[in-house]
Amino acid sequence: MEFAVDVLQAMMPKRPTYEDAQTDPIGYMQAVAAYSEAQNTLSTIQQRLSKAGEGTKAADASDRNEALKLEFENLGKKAPELAKVEAYEKFIRRAAQSGADFYGFDPRDIAGLTDHRMILVMRDALAFREAQAKATKMAAKDQPAKPGIQSRKVMQPGAASHTNGKLDRRSLDTAFAKATRGDDAELARMLSAVL
Repeated sequence: MEFAVDVLQAMMPKRPTYEDAQTDPIGYMQAVAAYSEAQNTLSTIQQRLSKAGEGTKAADASDRNEALKLEFENLGKKAPELAKVEAYEKFIRRAAQSGADFYGFDPRDIAGLTDHRMILVMRDALAFREAQAKATKMAAKDQPAKPGIQSRKVMQPGAASHTNGKLDRRSLDTAFAKATRGDDAELARMLSAVL
């Protein structure tokens, strides 16, 4: 449409000057009439184009609102927790902050997302980041307060002894011999010799 206006301006006659009136008064009057007619035609076309543009803008705004409504409905079907406007706005604020912190997005870029699929991806990414932070916090909590090598008790070589006072080497031998009568008695003596 702007192209048509540019063509008309290129075909428009030159504006007559005062010098033309002094040299050719009749030609001057004709040039003024032609220039005025061309100017009126051009302004009429420009007005019609601007009215058509306003109608197109209104139709575009209506189409955009309809598309946004459809995207919000689709988002509500796939993520019911974001179906309410308040929950959606709260999520978008969190996602915009998280996107800026972790990925370097401008918060306005994320706040301007309208495609429900991209919003679902942001929801999943935010949930992953929160779970990762929670797991890191839990892992840090499970670690001992003083990291390092723990001292362990090492048994001294020699006969095993029980410090609880109930069992010693002789009582073990006797209990083993009583438990194994007959042919196993010899085996019990051999095992007690090893122990």
